[in-house]
Amino acid sequence: MWVPAAFTPSERVNHGSHYLRVVAELKPEINLPQARAQMDGIARHLTEQYPDTNTGVGVTLVPLSEQIVGNVRPALLTLMGAFGLTLLMVCANVGNLLLARGSVRRREMGIRVALGANRARILRQLLTESVLLALLGGAVGVVLAYWGVKSLAWVGPPDLLRINEIGVNGRVLLFTLGISVLAGIGFGIAPALEATRHDVEKSLKSGLRESPVGSRINLRNVLIVAEMAMGVVVLVGAGLLLRSFVRLAQAPLGFQTQNLQTFRVIPRGEKYSQPERRITFYKEAIEKIEALPGVKSASAVTFLPLTQVRGSKGFSIEGRAPFSPGQIPMADYDVVTPGYFQTMRIPLIEGRDFSWDDHSQTRRVIVINESMARTFWPHEDPLNKRIKEGQLDDPAPWLTVVGVAGDIRQFNVSTEPRPAMYFPVTQFKDARVFCATGLCALREIPRRWLPPYAA
Repeated sequence: MWVPAAFTPSERVNHGSHYLRVVAELKPEINLPQARAQMDGIARHLTEQYPDTNTGVGVTLVPLSEQIVGNVRPALLTLMGAFGLTLLMVCANVGNLLLARGSVRRREMGIRVALGANRARILRQLLTESVLLALLGGAVGVVLAYWGVKSLAWVGPPDLLRINEIGVNGRVLLFTLGISVLAGIGFGIAPALEATRHDVEKSLKSGLRESPVGSRINLRNVLIVAEMAMGVVVLVGAGLLLRSFVRLAQAPLGFQTQNLQTFRVIPRGEKYSQPERRITFYKEAIEKIEALPGVKSASAVTFLPLTQVRGSKGFSIEGRAPFSPGQIPMADYDVVTPGYFQTMRIPLIEGRDFSWDDHSQTRRVIVINESMARTFWPHEDPLNKRIKEGQLDDPAPWLTVVGVAGDIRQFNVSTEPRPAMYFPVTQFKDARVFCATGLCALREIPRRWLPPYAA
């Protein structure tokens, strides 16, 4: 279902909310660099027209395909490089085997020449044999690839974009055919040339077998050295990838993942249209979930860590000079229920956690992470400092820092923690964030899924 983006009069004059993403189709005569130049000009015009809200705000224009799957290109290029080196190793190995086999077939080649076959005819025969061998290997590879892709799609994560579209299609078959033919010619050309360069009379007099000498030994040595060199490159690359994987696996996340179960919570309908009713729902749901056998604690959060989803807000600090346009500090934010840090095993460095007693009639409170404390209060105690969303003259209420939590990896394992703020669900009135992710810390790994909570 699609609905129109009907903005209210206040939203039409609000130039400080930059949350929409635009999808556009370029005209046939306009390329991407030209579109980027035009959009940069529009961004500069908006900065001149609205300096308070558009200073430092630009436009990033990328193809939609790159936006969706562009982040997997480095991994695919790495795999393609490893595939290429492995293929060259196999070609060198098979070429060496064909050179050894050519020692047995020298008398056969001599007989063929004596019967009238010219060198080009013998060369075509040997290349045909090597190409057929390569095509047979390619056919087996296609069958294994078909089964392998089906297996990977079956065991892959369900949220991986377009995983069901991955498969063996006509382009893959044409690519495999081309690679097989090139590989057959590549590992067959040298043995074929070597087999047709010797004297016929000597070949007939040499008997059934001749010891490989001279140029043949040199060519086989070259192939062995090349194969070993490419093998070392592949092994070194695999070792570096393995070391990177181990480092990522050992990177501190800032929270504990063992015995943690997540589920989606979406309060819908008129019953939960008011903030007070939604708060009551979360409180009662968490109390009933915590009463289930095996559950140690339960809580809710808007953006689950390591899902590459996060919100950010600009803020001002009490007692600091107003920031110039475009320079207002930004911090990530989450809306959480009391007990979230305990459930996730995120340490509270100082201060306290939220409480259900922190409601709309009490002092507005906030918890920040260590990165935010180090960045904005490097030589001060951040407790009891006050901040507000937006500029100092905005009507937003002041928020008092009551706690400092440890840093966590929010976007992915490789991204360093950034400044972050935590708002209590009991004081956050934005209805859009009340679609949260529930968390259960379990005393032991359950044998079955927990029953879903029904309001």
